[in-house]
Amino acid sequence: MVRCEDGSEEVVKVCAVDQNLETLMDLLVKPTKPVINYLTEITGVTAEDLEDVTCSLKDVQKKLKKLLTPSTIVIGHSVHHDLRGCARI
Repeated sequence: MVRCEDGSEEVVKVCAVDQNLETLMDLLVKPTKPVINYLTEITGVTAEDLEDVTCSLKDVQKKLKKLLTPSTIVIGHSVHHDLRGCARI
């Protein structure tokens, strides 16, 4: 997540691994609003990282829907916050 000019947050990176820790998805997401803080110390993402990114949140949502099943276990830190961010359109 990054902080935007209007005070909102946007998802800029989505990763997913399988039960063997093999990477299934590792995508940068183009923010739709001007970013004022990349939270690089937390996200590891910089403005330069996002310069040529064309992947939208809708693109990521489509890919996630293909990966997630009713038996998928989602694990993460504050994952409810991240899932809420991924659900935005």
